[in-house]
Amino acid sequence: MHTILSAQDRHSKQQVVLKAYSKAKLSSSAKAQLEGELANLRLLAGTPGVVPYVNYVEDADSCYVVMARCTGALLGELSAPCVLGPSTWIVQRPWHG
Repeated sequence: MHTILSAQDRHSKQQVVLKAYSKAKLSSSAKAQLEGELANLRLLAGTPGVVPYVNYVEDADSCYVVMARCTGALLGELSAPCVLGPSTWIVQRPWHG
């Protein structure tokens, strides 16, 4: 599980979004999934329609995936409810952070 945070780079003043993961709560399988996500974000860098990956950083307690903050419509506003994988996930309302 992760927490989404809004942040600003102190030097560039760029608005970013942080996906924060608690190291204490990160199982080995969750860590492997996070590493896979990072590999995919790096592979897809520069692809139109994919939120730009900025950086990955850690401190003593947490891991952070840093991504560009995008403005405009939210995914839930652009897509109809859908079925994904073995479980059914329905977009009911967009997240407004």
